[in-house]
Amino acid sequence: MGVNIVAIIPNEKNRTQEELNEDFCHFYVEEECVPYWELFEWEGKSYASWCISPRYVEPERNHPRWEAIRRILVEVLEFLGAKEVHYGNDVVLLKRQEQTFPGWDFVLPLPLKKELLEPPDEDITPESIIW
Repeated sequence: MGVNIVAIIPNEKNRTQEELNEDFCHFYVEEECVPYWELFEWEGKSYASWCISPRYVEPERNHPRWEAIRRILVEVLEFLGAKEVHYGNDVVLLKRQEQTFPGWDFVLPLPLKKELLEPPDEDITPESIIW
C-alpha cells in the first residue's frame, strides 16, 4: 500500500461526468465504468477528484515524475476552467466528500502554488513514467 495523490479541482465550467470520462479516460470492470476523475458536489460547488491517482510526489522537491503529474493536472485544470488545484496525499485527506465517516468533516487540500502549475516542460520527463 502506498501514499497516493489527492488532487481536487473546481469544476468551473460545470462539465459532466461523461465529458470528463471522454477526455480523461476511464475503464470498465465487469461492464461498470470506472473513471480516473470523478465529479462530486461539496458546499454547493462542483469538483473533480483524481480517483485513480499515482503515488504522492512532493512538487516542491522537483521530483522528475512531477513534470508528468503536472502535465495531467494542467490539462484537467484547463478543461474544467479552474484556477487552482487542491493537492495533498491520501494518508490525511479524502478524495471525495462522500468518503467521510459519520461525524467527520471533509476538507479540501491546500491549493498548489501558481508557479507549480505553469505549463510543464515537455523535454524534461516523458509522460510514461507517471505510474
